[in-house]
Amino acid sequence: MNSFRPVDAESFQNSAPHFGDFVTWNQGRLWQLINSEPVYRQMAAFSLRGLPAVASITHLLAPILAPIDELAETDPEAGKTADRARRAIGSMVRAVLEANGFRKTGTQRAVPPEPRRLFVRAEVYEQAPPAPPEEGESFDWDKYVVQASFANVRSLSPDLGDRPLPSMYSPDRRWFLLSSLDIDVPTASEDQLRVALAAVKSSYQAERSKPTLNYRRLWVHQIDFYELCNLLFGLFNDADEFADPQELLEA
Repeated sequence: MNSFRPVDAESFQNSAPHFGDFVTWNQGRLWQLINSEPVYRQMAAFSLRGLPAVASITHLLAPILAPIDELAETDPEAGKTADRARRAIGSMVRAVLEANGFRKTGTQRAVPPEPRRLFVRAEVYEQAPPAPPEEGESFDWDKYVVQASFANVRSLSPDLGDRPLPSMYSPDRRWFLLSSLDIDVPTASEDQLRVALAAVKSSYQAERSKPTLNYRRLWVHQIDFYELCNLLFGLFNDADEFADPQELLEA
């Protein structure tokens, strides 16, 4: 992931005037939390795995929302504020992610009640692909393929002569092909998934240490590493260990 770019508070207030007052609400705790690098990286990690961004931080939001939620049980006005706070959170999450190269997918998924139900469903985000080059414009192909979708790359290079084959699952999803290492791993074996995870990480870091970077090769390693983390996360539901694949990859 690229370096974190925080959102200017005034810019957010101008772009989301209905929720501008929440920048300073509760002594600014809500805005400062969502507009911070650690929280952004958690949201980005969940987004890269196709999960709702806000699902990565419900445990951090719960203490901030607890007082207004308690009042809402008996006070209708507090109930309105609690509802607005949740919509403000959605706008803040969107502002931070869009400022850092993500976009809405138009898809919403269920948000787990951790530690309690704060949201029923929330938006899923994805990395926005870079704009294709204009005719005659100088163009760094290697950097483009790191972020662009397979369809966008194919439109520019139909033969895909030097692009690695994508990784894939077997039809029964019992095996996953790691194209970065050209090996199959069983999707239900913790031991073998962890061995593969370490091997992909080692290979990725070896590529990173070379004087001349091969962005296509790095991209394939990164995608495989993320998918292995996703398999382990789904298999063992260990949110802490696999919450930020990029941090694991770079550590």
